[in-house]
Amino acid sequence: YDVGTGDEAARAAPLHPQQVAELLATKKFTSPKADLPLVLRLYNETIISVLGGATELNFNDAGWQPRDGVSFARVLPYCAEVEEIYMVGNPIGDEGCAAIAEAATRAGVLPKLKRLAVFG
Repeated sequence: YDVGTGDEAARAAPLHPQQVAELLATKKFTSPKADLPLVLRLYNETIISVLGGATELNFNDAGWQPRDGVSFARVLPYCAEVEEIYMVGNPIGDEGCAAIAEAATRAGVLPKLKRLAVFG
């Protein structure tokens, strides 16, 4: 992201806790035995609270790429209350769309979904 261009920064898709664990495993902590489990627990609690309680998710024009669509598909099981998802203006391609479609049609995933708006 270049501040001078006036472009908006891309906003990455929410990550599954396993993806966060893999990412954090590459980072250094002052006290890895204490800090790493704490950060992972807090992230897990946050994703359950935020995605688990949301009724609408708006990721329009977030700058997502195919990998973001795949990442988002992994967190869909946390979205039990979601009725509407907006992802307009994100070039997630066939790979991202296929991952979301596959995840969204699994039994028990997105049980309250009424609207899914996806086009790039």
